[in-house]
Amino acid sequence: MAYWAVLTILAAAFFGDPILLGLIFVFGILIPWAKAIRLAMFKQSLRTLISLFPFYLVLGILFFVPPRDAVFLFHLIPQLKLLPITVDMIVWTIGIFMKFLIIIACFWMILVTSPLPDIVRSFSKFRIPWPLVLATSLGLSYVPVMVEEISTVQEAQRSRGHRFEYRNPINRAKAMGPLLVPLLSLSIAHSERLTLAIQARGYGYAVEKRTELRDLSFHTLDYAAFVIVFVLAAVFLYAYFYTPHLIDYTFTMNLLRRFL
Repeated sequence: MAYWAVLTILAAAFFGDPILLGLIFVFGILIPWAKAIRLAMFKQSLRTLISLFPFYLVLGILFFVPPRDAVFLFHLIPQLKLLPITVDMIVWTIGIFMKFLIIIACFWMILVTSPLPDIVRSFSKFRIPWPLVLATSLGLSYVPVMVEEISTVQEAQRSRGHRFEYRNPINRAKAMGPLLVPLLSLSIAHSERLTLAIQARGYGYAVEKRTELRDLSFHTLDYAAFVIVFVLAAVFLYAYFYTPHLIDYTFTMNLLRRFL
């Protein structure tokens, strides 16, 4: 399943059309991973990621350069005719956001369905330097700990009468203030204990001679999956240069122009 996630990430990285990215999300994430994940956890994580869409919309308003045939809606500052809002900008922003959503979801699926020791051993198998492997493994292993600590601190603050749920994103951001200090202190305490544990185990000594209880090895299916991934990556690269209407947002935009 890890190879399928890599293939899905490659497809999301090359394509930018919202309709095609929606198909990639359905057939690359929802259907293949439906039995491997808990639906409630996936919905909660997806809801959290979707809450970041206003941030991408602001980036689209500031940095998107509308084409000459853009479908204009209005200006945010009509007196000065600044910050135009166009259908092209909205479609482009949705595509960029869905690209981000698919990539994050694929990484999350890998973490949920793959044991962390196997992920770390796979990094070592590709001759990645051990400091980078250690930093990656610590970062990945700290994600569920951080999620649990956030939930614990939120429950403690709710028991004191604090409210986190607001419709206004500005008020919601302000409500996260009481989480910062407890999480910062907990993270510092974890880092101190982690440093002592690493030093006590002598990590870093004779790394080249280190052995593993269960060594990972490539099999025929792994090599076949590598070939399939590289072939499809070449197909995506060909589409990137020779079918630009599928790579950018123009495919969806041409469909919308028929109804606008």
